[in-house]
Amino acid sequence: MSQQKGEIINQIQRILEQRRVHSYLAKPVIPEVLFNPDFLVVPSLGKLVTIKVQEIKQPQIGWTTTLALLEDLFEIKMATGGSTFCVLIILFHSPQFALVNDAVRLLSALYDQIVQIDVTNGEIASKLEGLFFDIIAADEDTRSRQSRDFWNREAALRHENYDRISKISYVESMLENVQKGQAQHQKQQDFRRTTVINLLMDYMKQRWVVHPNIKVENIKGYYLGQPYYFKFDFASTPSEFLYGDCLDRSLLGDFIEQGGALFKVLEVNPSPSVQKDQLRRLAMYARFISYRIEDANEQLLVPRTRPVSLFLPIIGVLSGPDFAPSRYLEMLISAGWTPGRPEDFMAFEEGGYEPEL
Repeated sequence: MSQQKGEIINQIQRILEQRRVHSYLAKPVIPEVLFNPDFLVVPSLGKLVTIKVQEIKQPQIGWTTTLALLEDLFEIKMATGGSTFCVLIILFHSPQFALVNDAVRLLSALYDQIVQIDVTNGEIASKLEGLFFDIIAADEDTRSRQSRDFWNREAALRHENYDRISKISYVESMLENVQKGQAQHQKQQDFRRTTVINLLMDYMKQRWVVHPNIKVENIKGYYLGQPYYFKFDFASTPSEFLYGDCLDRSLLGDFIEQGGALFKVLEVNPSPSVQKDQLRRLAMYARFISYRIEDANEQLLVPRTRPVSLFLPIIGVLSGPDFAPSRYLEMLISAGWTPGRPEDFMAFEEGGYEPEL
């Protein structure tokens, strides 16, 4: 944590103490959340507020950081309830910082409130005081019905995905590896990401049609008014499916109905911080293509009737902290992924992961 971020957090704590909120907790630990907020605040009985402080030293927020912050939001909402009022404070250092770009618009559309603070000038105190009064006024009634419905539907999707955890054998095999004392980030030396992708595609071609380097439209465009795509390593379909290298919103439904599956190979990074960013980004990949825009009402996001088949071959051992070794896998599965070892996806006849084709 930088000195400036630490000073901001201390100022927020002083304001909460001076204003005598009902109760608050600094550095809370919510077990279901990978990156916890900086504060959990109960401004009055029946209200719950989280405050997260994010420091940005570049001239603008990148998409990697944006997706990570959104995954934090999703996890907080799912762990504490969709009615929790989630605040994001963005600290920036550059006078040229992009106060408004697509990344900021997307964060603003999903977080209940965003406060942007230039740490190089004297506006910090007034902005933090204003934030306090906004927290006190936070009211469930101020949120749109669409927002409340969205978080309720996301919670339902999460529970459906959680039901699959016990059925995915990779979770059990990973736990066995950890219990046997194998290195937490052990890598298979004969497998690297490009090699695995090529092996998987060659195998899939024996039974299905393979489409490499496929881009899939996601709901970022719903909030930003223009198409946005996530890139997958390849897709498989039971027969020819003509769409070039892009699956836009109008084609993705047909792709799913025809039994298409999307693959993304994960090579576990030995750096815990990089690994967590990988996981947060992958979780948002799954979440953002799990919805469609309801034709009858262009302002309504609804879960797809049939979920997208998302397969995640993992190179290495992906295990969470010692107290919850399956934590990271549960995070990915709850978002919609089906993880497995590369060999699982190349041994369908021996009980591997048969795609829903």
